[in-house]
Amino acid sequence: MSCRQSGVKNLDAMFGKSHCAMLEHNYGLALDIMNQAVVMVSNYLPAIIEKMKVQLAMNDWEQVVDTAHRSKFTAV
Repeated sequence: MSCRQSGVKNLDAMFGKSHCAMLEHNYGLALDIMNQAVVMVSNYLPAIIEKMKVQLAMNDWEQVVDTAHRSKFTAV
């Protein structure tokens, strides 16, 4: 089974596709999907946290810190 990117606009489906891409170690696709989710609903904390998980898997520590700061301000 492969996770191909399509025109998905359902937030739950985007989470599922991102998770599937993570399981396939396709972190670039997972990050693209989560970026789309964050753009769709910018103040939705679960999307920001999921994006941070993808960045952690990519060992992109600087972006993890930036996203963590963003999540802190979103939660307020």
